Amino acid sequence: EIVKENPGTKLDTKETDQIIKQAIYQLEKEVSFEDKNCYLEPDIKYNDKTLLQTVKKLNQYVKTEIVYDFVVEQEILDGKQISKWITQDEKQVSLDTDRIKEYIKQISKKYNTYGRDREFVTTSGNMLELPSGGYGWLINQEEEFIQLMQEINNGSVVKREPVYSVRAFTRGKNDIGTTYVEIDLGKQHLYFYQEEKLV
Repeated sequence: EIVKENPGTKLDTKETDQIIKQAIYQLEKEVSFEDKNCYLEPDIKYNDKTLLQTVKKLNQYVKTEIVYDFVVEQEILDGKQISKWITQDEKQVSLDTDRIKEYIKQISKKYNTYGRDREFVTTSGNMLELPSGGYGWLINQEEEFIQLMQEINNGSVVKREPVYSVRAFTRGKNDIGTTYVEIDLGKQHLYFYQEEKLV
């Protein structure tokens, strides 16, 4: 919000000098600098159009709330975080795109499963580290950045998934789901699980 300016007590020395000289010539015993408007006016006042537009834009940014839905978890992006991304110079207010991209990179690192090995317990009870291959969740960072910038500029309040370029079957530690086929080459067996039950 805008706080009304304090006029302050800094004198306009040129104007004050003239007022004092004039008072001396007219043999005045006292002179009021306030009545004679000798104090300097603030450069920017509370009703300045540019200032009002700037505050409106800032409030638009910080009213944004994005709730990223990862099914098993949620990531909330709100005005407190967004306020750290705001940059301002004498001409304009803008968003630090590098910081926004870094934020998207961090949530991608936290929630992407694409390319990561998975722990898998076999039917015989062995724990295996399975390579991901081309499977898992992968956030499309470029597309997510475009959508997020649009939502911050609009002051949106939404709950949504991030923009994915690759999706897995389900969210959670075991993103392959509960219905799958296990092939044991050593034992020459194929096991079919349907909703966690061996069929």
